[in-house]
Amino acid sequence: MSDQQTTPEPGAGSTNTPAPPTFTQEQVNAILARERKSLETKLGGQSSEQVTKLQAELEQLRQEREDAGKSAAEKAAAQAARERAQYERQLADRDKALAERDNLVKQRELEIRDTRLDHELGSLMAGAKVLPQALRPAMLLFRSDATVEYGDDGKVLGVDMGEARYKSVAEAHAAWMKSHGAIFVAAPTGGAGSRAGNGLPAGKTLADLSSAELIALGNQQRAARR
Repeated sequence: MSDQQTTPEPGAGSTNTPAPPTFTQEQVNAILARERKSLETKLGGQSSEQVTKLQAELEQLRQEREDAGKSAAEKAAAQAARERAQYERQLADRDKALAERDNLVKQRELEIRDTRLDHELGSLMAGAKVLPQALRPAMLLFRSDATVEYGDDGKVLGVDMGEARYKSVAEAHAAWMKSHGAIFVAAPTGGAGSRAGNGLPAGKTLADLSSAELIALGNQQRAARR
């Protein structure tokens, strides 16, 4: 009886099936690091939607890297911690947005209040015959002397000036003009060129002075009266 050699069919009784590739933690980290760097490079010059999408992918890669090798319980705990941190960030962002809105509202209220005060002072100064070129310096000096107190509704509660308190801006302005404002008003008979004891420099009239010079002169007059 002759020996007959048979060739086994492919796969019959074979136990050499290739195993799926495995990676060490270091290799996984290296792969994720490369992907992270690639995504960061793509962020430049992208639209806001693209940036948001890429950032989400980047965060997903970071989470996968952190979760690699963790048990199911550890992954669940890590996910819960991430969700809690995200919620806290959202709360912080909301609080920041609300604070910015409140600050903006307060700033607008102050601007409106200052505009109203300037308008009232301008009318009062013009009524007191303050020279046009001296109007702004006089208003600035009055505001530096007076402290206006406002209520929650934005209305004037009173005006403090020195040791005196006045019920209104008009009342405080009238007192201020008597004690400090004469320098800004031309003498009745001398017009803009009159010096009439106003302490003007020799050869100068009120019309010749700049706003800065008028303010300096007003400060000198106030200091002399104290």
